[in-house]
Amino acid sequence: EGIANNTQVLVRSEMGEAVFLCKEGKLPSGIIFVPYGPPTCKLMGQTTDGTGMPTSKGWEVEVEPIV
Repeated sequence: EGIANNTQVLVRSEMGEAVFLCKEGKLPSGIIFVPYGPPTCKLMGQTTDGTGMPTSKGWEVEVEPIV
C-alpha cells in the first residue's frame, strides 16, 4: 500500500524519528528518498566508520501516516 501525495508521515529508525511530507516520485516499491537536512539527522546514528559522516543510506525504517 502506498501513501497518498501530500500526506504527513512519521519516519522511525532505530536511532530516532522525524516527520516528513510525502511527495510523489518514481521510486521502486518499498524505497523512500529523504533529502539530507536537520530532520534526517534525527534518523542517523553517531557512527561514522572513520568518514566523519554517519551512514545515510540503506536504513530500515517504519513509515506511518499521521492522521
